[in-house]
Amino acid sequence: MITKFGIKTGLLLWVIIGVALTVLPPSVPPDAHGINPWEIAQKAFNILLLIDIILFFAGGSLKNFFSDREKNIKETLETAEKDKEEYQEKVKEINRRLETLDDEISEIIEKARKEALDEKEAILSKARNDAERLVEMTRREIEAEYIMANKELKSKIADLAIDKSRELVTKNINSADQKKLVKEYIQFLKEE
Repeated sequence: MITKFGIKTGLLLWVIIGVALTVLPPSVPPDAHGINPWEIAQKAFNILLLIDIILFFAGGSLKNFFSDREKNIKETLETAEKDKEEYQEKVKEINRRLETLDDEISEIIEKARKEALDEKEAILSKARNDAERLVEMTRREIEAEYIMANKELKSKIADLAIDKSRELVTKNINSADQKKLVKEYIQFLKEE
């Protein structure tokens, strides 16, 4: 009240009210419960006077304190509201990700399966090609060995046949037969 009317006017008003409450006798008797309204009015006056004095002396600093406190609370509430909105957005994003996570996992598994099958096919194809190449190389080696063995066998058979022929010839041909053969050969050469 002091701050509304000015210091002198406010103090004068409080003094008049205070004197009136203390000097004037209570005209209201206590009720059935023993409560005296006049005493309640005096106590209320004392409380209001005390609050007004506190506000008078500490009003500016209390006003600043409560103003700053109100400002801090508003800022805190605004920050909390912003944080709440951010967290709600993050929760929504996480929920969206979780909803698509099964699809992503399925895609990854399917991709891994496909890559594994492709790799399997590549390995099998390479193994087939290597096996075919190895079979072909082995076939050529066997063929070459066969041809060489065949030549060697023919050569040995020819050598054996020559040896056997020489042996037979030397056994069965005498000097008269030999002379006859030489004459026939010379005759043959002349005719040609």
